[in-house]
This record gives sequence, C-alpha cells and structure tokens, in this order.
Amino acid sequence: MGRKGKRAAATKGIRHEDAPPADCASSDGKERAAGTALPMANIERLMRQVIPKGFRISSSSKQLTHDCTVEFACFITGEASEQARAQHRRTIRPEDYISSFEALGFDNYVETMSTYIRRYRGQHDTAGNGNYALAHATVPPTVAAPDASRND
Repeated sequence: MGRKGKRAAATKGIRHEDAPPADCASSDGKERAAGTALPMANIERLMRQVIPKGFRISSSSKQLTHDCTVEFACFITGEASEQARAQHRRTIRPEDYISSFEALGFDNYVETMSTYIRRYRGQHDTAGNGNYALAHATVPPTVAAPDASRND
C-alpha cells in the first residue's frame, strides 16, 4: 500500500494491519471476500475468561486461536449456506446453523444453540418486536391428534 493509500486509510480510522484476512476458503475452493475476521480483542477477552489469573498468553497463541476461530465460523457458515442454497433460499436462518452442527458431527452444540435461539427470540418478542418468534418459527405448532379410540 502506497503512502497515499495508508494516509487515506488512516483518515478513515482503518489501519493497514487491521485489514481482515481473505483466507477463509469457501466450499468451492475460492477465497472469501474480506470481512470474515473476528476482532482479536474479542477473542483475547474470551481467552482471558477461561485462563487462570496470573497466566499470560503469547501473541502466537492468540493468533492461532483467532485463526482457528475464524476457520471454524467459516466452516459452519459454509455448510449452513449450502443447506439454504439447497432449499433455494438466499438467507441463512439460525436453523441452518443447527442443521450444520448436526451434519458435521458437532452434536454437542445442537441443544445449546437451540436454547440460545429460543431465548433470543423470546427476548425480542417481549421487547416489543411483535410476534417475532411466531413469524420465524419453522415448525408449525403441534395440534393434539384426535383420539382414535373414541367412536362418536
């Protein structure tokens, strides 16, 4: 990046070093567009929450964890995207992520993700966003089946 490019980026509040990597390969082997990275500060904050006090994290460990996190998110999102595309949709729904976890063998995440989505929708429904949970439900409410043993 030339001198003018760096200056223009600096005036917009963007540093050249902070540019997100375009190294997240899609399912067809092509590189994804920039913007696939997660902020390093968020990853570091999460790491510090689980590491005992007094321990330090090397910069190479932070970078490796960051890269693995980005790759995992791309991997799951790619599968969710393929599922949406198979259903001729252009929008990835939370249920597509749940299906991705199941399809890729991450069964331990399914219940946690389902609970999170249910709570998220419940909060937004009670926050005055109308019937968000009902409008976005993928499974119709169950109706009690008529009792076949009764003869009317």
